[in-house]
Amino acid sequence: MRRILVHRRGYRRKDGTYVSPTDYYMKDTGKPGRTPKSKRWFEPTEKLEYKGEGWHSDSSEASRHRVLNGLSRSRGWNTLIKQLNAIRNVSTSSKLKRSATVDIKWMQRQRDK
Repeated sequence: MRRILVHRRGYRRKDGTYVSPTDYYMKDTGKPGRTPKSKRWFEPTEKLEYKGEGWHSDSSEASRHRVLNGLSRSRGWNTLIKQLNAIRNVSTSSKLKRSATVDIKWMQRQRDK
């Protein structure tokens, strides 16, 4: 088991006392080496499809909402919101991020009704 040396800077507490800097060893909890390619990016496990119609950022808002409304019955609102949020966070497309954000907010409003 590897041990690493940690350097902690000194700081002043709210009550005014000064905590001096220290060095200490601790167990290295990280995995050695680089992250494998299979774990670097998010890969959605389930497609967002309902009755042959899928959720796409370039679809109309009504079409996207129809798909999400249908999927919510089988998967649940929270699961769908989490899936959309994961897609939104990983994507580099600004159009997809906008569409996902709009749909997440719509789903939250629908759930709260």
